Amino acid sequence: MKETKKAHGSVDVCMPREYVNGLIYALEIFEKSDPNSKLTAYANKLRKKILDHGRTYTYKGEEKVIVYFYEQEAAMLIKLLGFYINATDCPKEDYFFSIGKNRKQ
Repeated sequence: MKETKKAHGSVDVCMPREYVNGLIYALEIFEKSDPNSKLTAYANKLRKKILDHGRTYTYKGEEKVIVYFYEQEAAMLIKLLGFYINATDCPKEDYFFSIGKNRKQ
């Protein structure tokens, strides 16, 4: 794989082929569900970025994709995935009150 320079403030996301397929599928669901939504616009932008700027390679026999996102894009991707998972398969447990419990005060 050709070494590339990482842009300042970027987050490299490296995923196996099947994860990328699942991610793009989830982003397409946003686009189909509400074409006029702000979330749909973000999903469309991120899907296009993966398809246009992602790089494929094989490591130890496994096909992978790497995409460099800006920090705000990576944050939006996480928010969209959380929203998608909550809408399609509502979590069985509420983790809200567990967050930060082990942090030193």
